[in-house]
Amino acid sequence: MNILLLAAFGSTCFFPPNMIFRFALMQDKSIRGSLGEKKIYAYCHKVTLVWCTFFVFNGSMAAWTIFSGSDALWSVYNGGVSYILMGTLFIGEFIIRKMVHKKKEDVRQLFSGGSAGFNSLDKEKIIEKTGHSVILEFSVPQTSPYFDGHFPGIPILPAVAQIELVLRFASRYLGTGIGLSDIRRVKFSNLVRPFAPLLLSLQKKEKHISFKISSPDGEIAYSAGTIILEAE
Repeated sequence: MNILLLAAFGSTCFFPPNMIFRFALMQDKSIRGSLGEKKIYAYCHKVTLVWCTFFVFNGSMAAWTIFSGSDALWSVYNGGVSYILMGTLFIGEFIIRKMVHKKKEDVRQLFSGGSAGFNSLDKEKIIEKTGHSVILEFSVPQTSPYFDGHFPGIPILPAVAQIELVLRFASRYLGTGIGLSDIRRVKFSNLVRPFAPLLLSLQKKEKHISFKISSPDGEIAYSAGTIILEAE
């Protein structure tokens, strides 16, 4: 049985998608084409390898009990311990998978529909605007929902909120929409506190948006990177 399961799981590492990713798609078909698909696939690949390692270990132990000469040892391991180990691994992976899935849902909810955080901003000031670029000055008030839970007593603007601001301002001024396919080469250099004056530079090129968030004088760099827009 362990050999058959090892062959089934192991073969999908060479002929993708891997087995755990297939199970994930059976539970949630929206993973395909989603923001977190690549990370979820990488996670599922690691879990598939973990199961392959378990099948090798479990099969080896089962074979060892056969040649140990002890019927009691064979019965205890193959009739009890083996199933306990398998159940523990399954439950542990299930809990971790739910945590990963929750993070995916949180990100998906943030970029779908309206945003109380974005609507809480004061009117931004346009510094410069062309057909493919815009420079804005704004700040995020302490009452903004963006700071909820981040963090009590020391409010900071979370990275995912900065990405949402980039997408929504780009949609407003460059007509890109808020669909997000991937995030590349993003660097968060300094913490953004409530009411900090922010200068946002956006430049659109085909399906890319390059952005930079800094202080108006340019002395403090908060974040910068490139966002890949979702294909229409």
